[in-house]
Amino acid sequence: MAELYKCVSKDLHSSMEKYTVFDSLFRAAVSAERSNIVHAIKSCAGIIFASLKLDPTLFSSQTDARKRDNPDLLRLLKKNGEGEYIRLAPILFARPDAMVADEFLKNPVLVQIIRIEMYGKKILSGKTKGQKARGQRCNAQCVTEGLIAGAAVMARFLMTHDPEFTATGAETKINYHADYDFYLEHLFKRTPWARSVIDYFNKEVFDVTSSSLAPSPDSPSIAPQTRTWEDDLLDELDAPAQVTSALTSIPATSAVVDIISNYRASISVNQGQSASATAQLQLGVNRLTLDNTIEPAVSAPRSVSSRQPRAHATASELTHAPEPTNTLEPEVEVPKRVTRHGGSSKAVAKPRGRGRSKR
Repeated sequence: MAELYKCVSKDLHSSMEKYTVFDSLFRAAVSAERSNIVHAIKSCAGIIFASLKLDPTLFSSQTDARKRDNPDLLRLLKKNGEGEYIRLAPILFARPDAMVADEFLKNPVLVQIIRIEMYGKKILSGKTKGQKARGQRCNAQCVTEGLIAGAAVMARFLMTHDPEFTATGAETKINYHADYDFYLEHLFKRTPWARSVIDYFNKEVFDVTSSSLAPSPDSPSIAPQTRTWEDDLLDELDAPAQVTSALTSIPATSAVVDIISNYRASISVNQGQSASATAQLQLGVNRLTLDNTIEPAVSAPRSVSSRQPRAHATASELTHAPEPTNTLEPEVEVPKRVTRHGGSSKAVAKPRGRGRSKR
């Protein structure tokens, strides 16, 4: 219900919250509609599987006991027709006798099931006019991942002797619910295979193509490789597109090092320059007193040339250290004062913070 709440228009949220019976009414409506869809598909199952050259009388009844041991049906539901029922059933591949990963969920039978859901049984005879079917009433224009996954489990159910389409088959013990989630999970990964499945059904059901996903004319065609079994097949389904990053082609030059160093607020220089720059910064800090006066001291020689790259301090030093002060002050020429007798004497600088001196 939480997912449904997000999908429903916001102007209906108040009704969903107000009416306590909304949950039960909605579930009942969905269950009834699902039963109608299943009934419509079951009634024309013989036509849906006609391309597989199966005995059409097998589908006259869902509970026909012949389905249990029919070799043709078992070859489409099990690996080599033996063992357990598998979710990667051959019926789900475009060519059941050659289970190729690229052709998974691309069997024409699935297309027929979705077309019946969208347009009704009339579509099997080529008719498109008449009473609007479910898809037409909803103005559906493309398929969804859930629609494809639902068609996959429906195709497997029709070929079994399970009496009802429930979460777990009563006779076969197939977990249709878990398999539906399995198909949905891989389609939601949007891998190249998943996108090709969406394009395939959009073209076959709605005659819609996706130009954005069309392969480049210069790209070479790759022949699909037949896989052995489930693990290899799933690995190929989930394989992401091979995209070469532009950053991998950049050589590890000093420019790349500078970019990384600037991000960390420090530039890497040679060991001698770094040590002398750090010592000079610490010496400048020690010269600062509490009243911001400078004690006379011998200035340390500069070890870093002005033409060399300036070494930046680390982030912690920039945060706690005060602004460095230039300790090398230029010598100021003292003006001469002429006396009454024609002599001259140098003016003495008055100390700061004191009154005028007595003559």
